Amino acid sequence: MGHDHYADLRYHSSHSVVGLPDTDVKFDFHNLFVAPGVTPNKGNNPGVAMFEISADGVPTNLQFEFMDLVPQVGQSSVSYSDLKFNSLKMSDYGVTSLTPEALSDFRKALEDDKDMALDYLTRKMGYDASSATETEMAYAIYEKKDLITNGKQKTGEFFCEMHFSLSPEEFDACSDSANNSAKESVETDDVFL
Repeated sequence: MGHDHYADLRYHSSHSVVGLPDTDVKFDFHNLFVAPGVTPNKGNNPGVAMFEISADGVPTNLQFEFMDLVPQVGQSSVSYSDLKFNSLKMSDYGVTSLTPEALSDFRKALEDDKDMALDYLTRKMGYDASSATETEMAYAIYEKKDLITNGKQKTGEFFCEMHFSLSPEEFDACSDSANNSAKESVETDDVFL
């Protein structure tokens, strides 16, 4: 996908990947963590990410901290004590480690719970999901990038980006049918196509 300004978690599966053998046993690999941008130039709130590394080398306890700029719009100056910050702890969604398997489980949980998916999509942009105004600002960014649809906020294309983005062709193939069914995607063998 190239360069990103938005916090994200992605991973891939082993089928149909150049250089990896297609076997009957699919495995998840390539856990990818994208840190948020520290500038708001793409519409997101600026943020930083923090995580720990376990003794066996696994990234754990990921959390994001964002400066909420929305309340500051129109202010000529703001003292540090008046700044608002939005936190996103991945443990809020049951994600305690950043293994490919954990990210796969997280994707499946988001697919099964649209409200949780939309909450996560809002919060990972640094916006306050309890604010209707900030939620709409986050949705507008995704709609502009064609990762959710207008009006109904279908999230299938976001899941394509999360799981099928090794190449533009893979993402396009997934996106072609991502928002078509009631579950907003077509699943085969637990993999979006």
